[in-house]
Amino acid sequence: MRILDLAGAGDLQATATPYIALLVSGMAAAEPDLKPADHFTPRGMKVLEVARDGGCLAEVFKPARG
Repeated sequence: MRILDLAGAGDLQATATPYIALLVSGMAAAEPDLKPADHFTPRGMKVLEVARDGGCLAEVFKPARG
């Protein structure tokens, strides 16, 4: 997805990683054909899971840090 490329989703050190998870969580809710697992690593999927569960921003950052 172009928006993920622009946000630096491929850079594991990117500080935007938790924000990307929140963004994709919203996008997936609006677009059922979006398959986050096609774009995220297993670590990214953990971050996404916290974001989907409604975790506060601090909680979303925890798995992103490793």
